[in-house]
Amino acid sequence: MRKFDNYITFDPLFSTIEMLEDISSTEILVLTKIIGFHINNKACTGSNGWFATQLSIKKGTVGSAIHNLVKLGYIECSYFYDPKVQAKKRWVKITEKTLEKVLNKDTKI
Repeated sequence: MRKFDNYITFDPLFSTIEMLEDISSTEILVLTKIIGFHINNKACTGSNGWFATQLSIKKGTVGSAIHNLVKLGYIECSYFYDPKVQAKKRWVKITEKTLEKVLNKDTKI
């Protein structure tokens, strides 16, 4: 056994996402994070700043990636403005297209 064999893991989900030819590597990172929320049955409400911190990329880059993923139909965003705290919240969820191309089709949104 080689020295690092026990440290290597294979993530079939990420490998499947990598095969999508119509999205960039940054969009793959963002989509992977969003799918992680879906798999764990959690709502994805992360801001661009949160994604940027988690993925070590710039907030503007995250915004562009999310915009392109919405445009290509991989995710949907809905917004809610809370006047009490004067802030807009964003909910991000994956679409049927993502389920068909990446996840098992039987998985529910």
